[in-house]
Amino acid sequence: MSLWSTGLRTALLGGAVTGYTGKTGAKGIFSGFSVIKVYSGAVPATADAAETGTLLGTIVNDVTAASPSFPTNCLVFSDPSAGSMSKNSDSWGIKGANVTSGTPTHWRLVVNYATSHPYGAAVDDGTLSTTQMRIQGTFGSGGAELNTGTGVLVNGTDQPISYCNLSFPVGI
Repeated sequence: MSLWSTGLRTALLGGAVTGYTGKTGAKGIFSGFSVIKVYSGAVPATADAAETGTLLGTIVNDVTAASPSFPTNCLVFSDPSAGSMSKNSDSWGIKGANVTSGTPTHWRLVVNYATSHPYGAAVDDGTLSTTQMRIQGTFGSGGAELNTGTGVLVNGTDQPISYCNLSFPVGI
């Protein structure tokens, strides 16, 4: 089950979050304004915790794009249904720009605004935070929240993302 940060839960409950005026719901916060960072190694205990492990790559919306640094490369989600939202029909993937090769263990959906983005929100800096909005989950070749066709990412090799489904945690 994915882990949702305190900052995201606060925003979803209607709390004030700097830089997010008028954006509602997880889709409104992340769709078109985020990327997924894929890591190997130890999984942080919570989505509020600082990043751990080794960054293997960054999943962007347009796998032909050279850089995940601009909103045009950010991920887009389908409309939520039955308590979850999935990747839309766009091509998602890591385009030959893995930072290093390795076996991914977890991922983080994070805000990835360019400095000139009209909403002016800060890019997630990966530090311990109860205000940054993140979703963290498991990564695998099947049966995980985010799946690829293989369990290993190889530096310099394109890696399409076949499945991503984010569910609101049950029991909240």
